[in-house]
Amino acid sequence: MAADLALAQLIDEYPTSALVDQALYERARIAYARHAWSEARRHLDALAARPASPLAEPGRYLACRIAIDVRDGDAARCIADYRAADPNGPHDLELLGALVSLQHANGGCAAARAALDELTSRYPRSAAAQTWLARCSAASAAPGAR
Repeated sequence: MAADLALAQLIDEYPTSALVDQALYERARIAYARHAWSEARRHLDALAARPASPLAEPGRYLACRIAIDVRDGDAARCIADYRAADPNGPHDLELLGALVSLQHANGGCAAARAALDELTSRYPRSAAAQTWLARCSAASAAPGAR
């Protein structure tokens, strides 16, 4: 892909450029779109190693999206780390909903209760909170349901 090659060239030829952070992030996004997970993670790791990058937050978010998409066992930890670094980050609602989903997949509504409680407390009117509340309320009402 021409864009990826141009970004790689920018990084190689101008390693001190202010554009390197953006180039690394864009290369990660390009790799993510191709489902080239390892390649995307390498670019995100390089981005994370750069001091005070203005793209640190979107880089952490994309790393979590990859972990969720590949069903990485560390996806919940990635989400927790993102939320600790950016408690009011722009992707908090989405990632909190993903955490509920991950925990639910591993143990039903009981396993997801703490994350669901936080989701409904922080974002009570969100579609994610309403959907999970309805699902887990119905599950708790049904005998033997998870």
